[in-house]
Amino acid sequence: MYSGGVDSTFSAILLAKKFDKVHLLTFNNGFTCWRPSRKNVILLKKRFGKDKFHHKIINFSNFWKKLQLKNLKLFRKYPTMKLMCLSCRMAMAAFTIIYNKKHNIEYVAEGTGKDQSYNLDQNKYYIKMIESLFKKHGMKYTLPSFTYTFKEKLRFLKKYGISYRFFVKLPKTRGIFLDGQPFCFIGNLLYPFWYLSNPKNDIIRKYMDEISLYLEDYIRKN
Repeated sequence: MYSGGVDSTFSAILLAKKFDKVHLLTFNNGFTCWRPSRKNVILLKKRFGKDKFHHKIINFSNFWKKLQLKNLKLFRKYPTMKLMCLSCRMAMAAFTIIYNKKHNIEYVAEGTGKDQSYNLDQNKYYIKMIESLFKKHGMKYTLPSFTYTFKEKLRFLKKYGISYRFFVKLPKTRGIFLDGQPFCFIGNLLYPFWYLSNPKNDIIRKYMDEISLYLEDYIRKN
């Protein structure tokens, strides 16, 4: 699962040293500016060879719209905008499972870090649930970049000729680099509302369980 940002590009390099072929899946929900991810894919192929990486843009905009309609129906039950982004990330996992099954791929990895637990889609409850979901479908889920610090990743990437500019620091986050990582216009619009509510852990788990059933049904049909 490849965004093109610091964590996923760092993870891609680690995986390139371990596997003969690495599939980089970038997701477009219809509101995502995903084109910047191509820049780093080009750099990766120059460094490791054009056959090492296969970059795939997966458009799941139609499914994303149906998922958000479901979220609107669930809003009274789970009244927080944060869950909208969480469900989007869970949908990416579902589409990764479908892709892997078609290509007989047993391993899944995504870029994240322990310093990003402020995001619901990167906290321990999400990680545990997603790991269980992949395991159910015979796939091993890993987080190659999780134990490294942000500065360590930047220094590592610089050695491979990959650098980031246009750094933007948002409140209560470590910041983002806009020139190398896709960003979601909807997510950016909702960002000011994120801190109006902070769902409790039991609410997060119940929500993920409910959305997981919806995603499992989609996976079975595809």
